[in-house]
Amino acid sequence: MRRFALLLAPLLLLSSCQTPAPATQDRFALADANADGKLTRNEVSDFVVHNAFGEHDANNDKKLSTSEWLPGNDLALFKKRDTNGDGFISLDEALAWGRSTDKGWGEMMKKGDTNGDGSISRAEATAYYGSKEGPIR
Repeated sequence: MRRFALLLAPLLLLSSCQTPAPATQDRFALADANADGKLTRNEVSDFVVHNAFGEHDANNDKKLSTSEWLPGNDLALFKKRDTNGDGFISLDEALAWGRSTDKGWGEMMKKGDTNGDGSISRAEATAYYGSKEGPIR
């Protein structure tokens, strides 16, 4: 019994240790490709596209097949974004599409740029997202 207690004590001690939560990534800094403290429209779209692309590119081949394309999405839309017609959407094609549309980030760029300089500072991003959903993550 004493031997069992000696073995159990270190296990209980280890199980009571908590692994610290991973540090939250600074998404603003990750999106700020040139590290100038401001986000341009292209930096925002590139950041969003890279993240979305990475989530759907199941085999990490830097292109999306129709099976990796969002389920239920319109095949005609897939073909429209596949600008070279090879049956895949490459990362370059996705980035070009992202830069050509305001879908998803146009509102932030319009409403968030309170000083009208054409970019979003960290303070502007924090204020914009704080007014929408709480502090920026």
